[in-house]
Amino acid sequence: MKVFVSASILALAFSSGASAQDLCPCNFDTTDAADCRVYGQLGDDVLIPWYRASQDCLDAFNIKISAVQTSMLDGMCNPPNSNAFTNYLKFESTEASIKQSYGDFWDGDSMPVQLMPTINGVDCAANANGCWTEIKNYFETNPAEIEDNCQTFYNAAKKDLELEQSTVRIAVCNAEITADCGDLTAQVEEIKAAQPDKACSAFGLGPVTGGADPLPVCDDAAGGDSSREIDAGNSTGAEPLESDAPASTSSGVKQFASGLLVLPAVALWMMA
Repeated sequence: MKVFVSASILALAFSSGASAQDLCPCNFDTTDAADCRVYGQLGDDVLIPWYRASQDCLDAFNIKISAVQTSMLDGMCNPPNSNAFTNYLKFESTEASIKQSYGDFWDGDSMPVQLMPTINGVDCAANANGCWTEIKNYFETNPAEIEDNCQTFYNAAKKDLELEQSTVRIAVCNAEITADCGDLTAQVEEIKAAQPDKACSAFGLGPVTGGADPLPVCDDAAGGDSSREIDAGNSTGAEPLESDAPASTSSGVKQFASGLLVLPAVALWMMA
């Protein structure tokens, strides 16, 4: 069997100096290379390595879905940092479910969720800071609790960031406003012209779970976790605990390991 791929579609996938290394999937964390790709398909289980929309592109379309920055997550999660994690619960978190799972610290029946009247003998109404210190001490001696919650945080953050990319591709396809999204605009327009039967909503589809066309597998040379995936909780005032600057994780060089990139079916002819 011989396979012929349209030169124009190949040029699209490997344009702007791209190489096989550039086609590593985005993990949506701080290990991502600047030129990682966001994989999707058009309802046909044929992978497309979409360019990742820049923040300027997302801002132009007023798209903001992700609530928690990856840098903030890494600061409290990688490695587990009880002070940063407690500050997040105190000042940033808006989801009650995490706090409701710690009944010794929060009254899960109150709306919004409030600190318990006392924590380890500390009167929270009279000494809220003292109660938050008790919470911090708990997580400091139980780092596995931070790790478990952080995995939930990373999972939710990844979904949010992927949804931002899906949403902006649909917006670019619909040409809702005149915005320069660089390579992504050119890519969307070319594929849209090549497959005019596809509705713009299809441009927002992600890869099929367990699909026939697997994503490329790339290694993180820096030793970072390429499979990480975020969630949240809120509370009362009082002074912040000591400050912690967000930790950063350097991005390693990613290399193409496996997986043949199959491009849009409109450009693929198979002859026996």
